[in-house]
Amino acid sequence: MLITLRTVVLSVASTLFFFALALYFVLGTSETAYDVPPAWLIGGQVVGALAIHLLLSAVGYRTPAIEPGTPPDQAATRSAAAFSSTTILRMVLSESIAIVSVAAAFIVTQGEYVAYLTGALLALVLLAFHAFPRERTISKVQASLEREGAASYLREKLGAPPQQAGPIHRL
Repeated sequence: MLITLRTVVLSVASTLFFFALALYFVLGTSETAYDVPPAWLIGGQVVGALAIHLLLSAVGYRTPAIEPGTPPDQAATRSAAAFSSTTILRMVLSESIAIVSVAAAFIVTQGEYVAYLTGALLALVLLAFHAFPRERTISKVQASLEREGAASYLREKLGAPPQQAGPIHRL
C-alpha cells in the first residue's frame, strides 16, 4: 500500500512538469515570459504556500482515533483508510498553489512562465514535505490514530519498516 501511495503522489508531482512543458509552448515564447513576475504575485505565492503549510501542519494529519479494544484487523483497515485519505488531502492542498499559478500566469503581462515555475516549485516543496509518504508523515498520522492508547497497526498495514528508536529510547 505504501508503494501505491508513493506512486500516486509522484504521479501528481510529475504533472507539474507536464504543465510546465505545455505552458512553455503557450507562454514561453513571448518576449516577457522569462522576466521577473510582479512582486505582488511572487509575494502572494509565498504567502499562499506558507498558509497551506500551516493549514496542513494544523489539520492535515488529523484522523479519528482508534478506540481501545478494536480488533487488530479492523484497526489496521481503519488506519490505512485514514492514512490514504489524509495523504490525498495533503496532496491536493499542496498542489493547489501550482494550479492557482497556472491561472495567474495568464493574468500577468510580465514573467508569465516564471510565475508558473515559481508556483510549481513551491508546490513540489509542499508535496515533498507533507504529501509524500515517508517516516515523518507515517509517524504523525500514527500518533493521531493512537492518541487514545489503542494500537493502530498502521505500519504493518502499509508495509512500512518499524519505527526506529531514537538515542534517548535506546538508553
